[in-house]
Amino acid sequence: MNKKEKRRYSLSYRTLWTVVISCVILGVIAIVIGLRFYHTALNNRYVQHASDIAVFARQSAKHGSADSVGLAEQVMSIYRTLSEEQRKKVGTEEYRAFFSQVNVGKGSAYDILIHMLDTFIKAGEVDDVYLAMYDRDTSALVYMVDPE
Repeated sequence: MNKKEKRRYSLSYRTLWTVVISCVILGVIAIVIGLRFYHTALNNRYVQHASDIAVFARQSAKHGSADSVGLAEQVMSIYRTLSEEQRKKVGTEEYRAFFSQVNVGKGSAYDILIHMLDTFIKAGEVDDVYLAMYDRDTSALVYMVDPE
């Protein structure tokens, strides 16, 4: 091989590798951009789905139980009478006893809401759903109805 043929071979070899490497880099960039768009679209879909379920739950609670506001007021009035020490016992039988005067019998607002929220969970659309009220005075979330 003479000098010209070596250069030509070397130039074509370099050109080929440059093209291959450029294609690989372009492919990786295209995959990253595509995955980013896919992630954004999927995330937006989940947010919209969660929002739709929340709106449906709100409407169901609003129309499914005419006395859900009454239930909330009753639970919050009891909660506000509790001392800070009593509020720290959340989840215990003693804490639940404070709310024993709330009507949870068959056909009550509580019973209707429990069955409605339980339906959401059984439908497989959501993992956990509950009805709660935010207490501004204590910066606490007070659960009214929780199917668990």
